[in-house]
Amino acid sequence: MSSMTRILAILLVVFAVLLGGFAWFLASRPATTPQPVAPTPVAQTQPDTARVPVVVAKKALEAGAPIAADAIEVVQWPVAPATGFADPGQVRGQFLRLDVAPGEPVLASSLLRGLQEQLHEGERAVTVPIDEVTGAAGRVRPGDWVDVFMTFNQGGEVEQTQSRLLQPRVRVLAYGERVLGGAEPQAAGRQAAQQANAAPRTALLAVPLVDVNDLILASRNGRLQLVLRPAGDADGTDPTLFVEPAAVLSARSGLDASARERLSEPANRAYAGTGLGGIAGAAPVAARPAGAPRPVGRSVEVLRGNRSENVPY
Repeated sequence: MSSMTRILAILLVVFAVLLGGFAWFLASRPATTPQPVAPTPVAQTQPDTARVPVVVAKKALEAGAPIAADAIEVVQWPVAPATGFADPGQVRGQFLRLDVAPGEPVLASSLLRGLQEQLHEGERAVTVPIDEVTGAAGRVRPGDWVDVFMTFNQGGEVEQTQSRLLQPRVRVLAYGERVLGGAEPQAAGRQAAQQANAAPRTALLAVPLVDVNDLILASRNGRLQLVLRPAGDADGTDPTLFVEPAAVLSARSGLDASARERLSEPANRAYAGTGLGGIAGAAPVAARPAGAPRPVGRSVEVLRGNRSENVPY
């Protein structure tokens, strides 16, 4: 082996030893964990909490009373109640079924819902029986206007049967299962479908308080007939043209002028009551045919076969 070759071999051995030593050095060093870099803090702007308008009671609200405009106000709340209102016009004039304390929200559950909202001032809801004939063949809808006629039979005699217009232009609140302002009844199943298609048996009418007695008496002692009328027809009757029926209760004696004026108020007239004779007039008595004039002087009855005659003498 030449000297040159021997030198290269020695160099390779030395280089291999150096590489092995460097590898051992790296393997024997403890592992170092890199230090986490702290994020640079960023100034965050916290947005203002969103607020919503809510209608609350400005003062104590009593159940059964209408909500006045000055009794409510709109305040900003972080969260709106589930059944609250944002517009005061939605509750203004509505009637309460529950008391509401000052500062409390006016909720939908606090308001009166149903047919009471459909009644006008001075009206009452009265139920009357109907059938296929008396109920306009079932074609009446809630919200329609009808005339209420009464048929009354005194003593069971045909000659004493009466029929007259009892109350004109009466508003229908409910007819059978259909209610004014409500959804049409949904039939589920054969039995429910038959009930939905059955002829209505009752009608709920909006009647002035002073006329409630007449309607109840007529429905109990006579037969009512609902007659559908055009919506735009405002013709009515003039009770001042007829004799006013006597009340059941007489006014007290010694009332002053102010008290006598209050007797004409609808509530007091309804309290005084109406008798059956007030809605059913006296039946006309048919005049009997005049008999043959009796002969003046003496006469004798002469029989000729099956004939008889009086012969004067």
